[in-house]
Amino acid sequence: MRLTEVTGEVERRGRWRIDDLFEAISRLSRMHGEDVGRWWATAWELHVWGFHEAKAARSYVAERIKDVGNPVKLAEPT
Repeated sequence: MRLTEVTGEVERRGRWRIDDLFEAISRLSRMHGEDVGRWWATAWELHVWGFHEAKAARSYVAERIKDVGNPVKLAEPT
């Protein structure tokens, strides 16, 4: 269940694929709790529907921005 297995493969390949992202999120959710999956879902939703497919209202983004920042904090070195 180590995340280094995923990141090692990414380093070897030289890029992330979408399946790598989803595998990393699954592992992080098991390690740090189910909130990680919700944070990822929010970030993915904003990425796809908020910026590419449609333009999300500022208020909609503002209500969800905390969820996007949480995984960034989780990834920062301690």
